[in-house]
Amino acid sequence: MHDEIREAAQRCRRWLLEEALPHWGASGFDWARGLFAEGLDGAGAPLWQPIRFRVQSRQIYVFSHAALLGWYEGGELAERCARFGMRHFDDGTGNQLFSLNADDSPADSAVCCYEYAFALLAECWLYRLSGEPRWQQQAESRYQAIELLFADPLYGGFHSRFPPSALRSQNPHMHLFEALLVAAESFDEPRWQGRTHRLYQLFRQRFLEPALLREFFDERLLPTHPDSHLIDPGHHYEWCWLLARYRTLAQGWKCGPSEREIGEGIAILTRFAAAHGHGPTGLVLDELTDDGRPYRATSRLWCQTEQLKALLAAYERRGEAEIAHRIGAVVGRIFDYYLMPALPGQWLDQVDVMGAPLAGHAPASTFYHLFVAFSELVRVAQREG
Repeated sequence: MHDEIREAAQRCRRWLLEEALPHWGASGFDWARGLFAEGLDGAGAPLWQPIRFRVQSRQIYVFSHAALLGWYEGGELAERCARFGMRHFDDGTGNQLFSLNADDSPADSAVCCYEYAFALLAECWLYRLSGEPRWQQQAESRYQAIELLFADPLYGGFHSRFPPSALRSQNPHMHLFEALLVAAESFDEPRWQGRTHRLYQLFRQRFLEPALLREFFDERLLPTHPDSHLIDPGHHYEWCWLLARYRTLAQGWKCGPSEREIGEGIAILTRFAAAHGHGPTGLVLDELTDDGRPYRATSRLWCQTEQLKALLAAYERRGEAEIAHRIGAVVGRIFDYYLMPALPGQWLDQVDVMGAPLAGHAPASTFYHLFVAFSELVRVAQREG
């Protein structure tokens, strides 16, 4: 194993165990309501206005995974949120709202596929942690709800919200693909494998073009919407990691594409993001136009964690020293620009084109990105070592 991998993994693991997990487990959770805070302000106080449904699911994932690794006793927090906290979002018809005000009144009554995809991810991780059949049953019910509310039988894929709107997006599909990979690995049932493969086929047929990943579409899933020219380099890197996971899992499935086809997709994504997606500091930019020019030259933290995951997938496959060096550099930038300037265990969410902070609070939703990336780094380092 290369020194950069070992040192970066030790640094990230120490930050999670000694700073982030204890801080958010104490300050970022309301035991009485069973809810995770929307974020922590610059002084470390919880923010409760509004509270998004996705934050609950993402934090359930974080603390379930941390408990499974033996890093933090977060299982009780995750279970309490899943059993009691999530009920606050029920709209009275069995659907979950986008967000609530601090007094539990609806802040945004939208019912969104993106939120349901993360709820499915959370339920899969609760099953992995506890082994309780109820979470497997709930995961199946969640997927059935996704099909019922969002599936488009005419043009394929899923609408972003219910009732449908004219704008279609690849993003909910990406996170549903992520959740389906975890479900297929956790439940070992052919139906989850088939669902995963069908979503991969949609990705190849509709979202991935010969040179880039398209983000927004019209109601027919065609790139003719006024926003179809906007591109997220962070999502290019995120798909690289997901495709690498899919390649590994699908080796034992009866259905699935060839390794060569998946590798070609990863190559397309990597080329575009590496060529156009970085600013003068080396940070991944938030948004580009489809000709590769910056559209939003700011850089959010989650984009950097996705580059880290993509590099980890490449290193795990090839083990090259140059990739190890780049992993160390990305981890260094994450700490230098986002973690070290914040309170211990917190982060800055976004910086400008030269790396200056743009916000002082720490959104809880970002913890999911950090935990996936840092736990992957530790996993790869342990496997190599």
